[in-house]
Amino acid sequence: MQPSRAFLPCAALVAMTFSALAAPDEDLLGKKAGYPIGTSANWFYEETVRVGSFSNLDKILPHNTLTKAASPVPLLGAGERQIKYRFKDRTYTLDDFLARQRITGLLLIKNGEVLMERYQYNRNASNRFLSNSMAKSIVSLAVGMALSEKKIGSLDDMVSQYEPRLAGSLYGETSIRNLLRMSSGVQFIESYDGNDDLNRFSNLRYKQGSIDAVRAFNIREAGQGSRFHYASSETVVLALLLRAVTGTTLSDYMTKRLWQPMGAEADATWAKSQAVSNPRQEASMQRCAIGGDSACCSPMRARAATGKSCLRIICLKRPMRAGNTMRSRQGTRLRISDTAISFGSSQARSEDLLCSASTANRSSSTRSLSSSW
Repeated sequence: MQPSRAFLPCAALVAMTFSALAAPDEDLLGKKAGYPIGTSANWFYEETVRVGSFSNLDKILPHNTLTKAASPVPLLGAGERQIKYRFKDRTYTLDDFLARQRITGLLLIKNGEVLMERYQYNRNASNRFLSNSMAKSIVSLAVGMALSEKKIGSLDDMVSQYEPRLAGSLYGETSIRNLLRMSSGVQFIESYDGNDDLNRFSNLRYKQGSIDAVRAFNIREAGQGSRFHYASSETVVLALLLRAVTGTTLSDYMTKRLWQPMGAEADATWAKSQAVSNPRQEASMQRCAIGGDSACCSPMRARAATGKSCLRIICLKRPMRAGNTMRSRQGTRLRISDTAISFGSSQARSEDLLCSASTANRSSSTRSLSSSW
């Protein structure tokens, strides 16, 4: 046991120096191969790479980083305590427990003092440890911080009020409070069998981005606020909300407000999906385009991933509503609908108009939109 340790809580690493002699199913989990690291395709479901992958996700998945504190907060250790527990009239020790559980690291802290620290599967205090859904608690803390900073007006506001790209979707029209309570009522099956909605949702996120993934779930099987139903998708919606209201990544936002103030001794990593480079700017431009924000502005020019210019949007002094039509100086008609912008005989989703480099060169009608109104 180390005499002192720095504080490493839960977001993406938990530092926990003893190892059990034989861990459960260690051969099945890859011991003979040195606990290899998997790929983005098999790290979660393939058991032979699970141990290695869970400690090395930053080598597998794209991620953001929570930067460590300049002065870590020390944790004291006074030697391992004897831990016993009873189950069905029998007394068991910590060794009994570890012999039955696939646990890579176990750390027990009380009043800032490390009472016990154990590892299995060749893990040690220098390894990273996957937090899984403990990160949901950090997301909820972030929502509370954003509320206290007046970045969110009320927990009873709909998410779409802050993230227009979710307007018209079931999750977008769910209150922040009901998402925090996992009571959106949206149908979402999370069974971890590789064939559930969670797998479908995860695949969509990493291929198309979180907005498309969230919008894909369109069945509300219960009234929002009427029941609790565990669904990881609801935390992702909250993360999108936070990105929209803070203008930065959740990792950057919580680095300065949580990770560094609590004295973490090492960086943490947070896996990310495909994301726009500047969601606040994109959301702002979209509000201008569909008339959802009457106060927004000067001309803005969107840029695609290639760096080419897309469209220049002039915000109006009055909001545009569904069914309204504008005309450019060149005579191009621009019609506003609930979900799309039509010009000439062409139509595309508003996010395509704002972000696709090819759009600006698709037709003469489209090119005329780049000029002043």
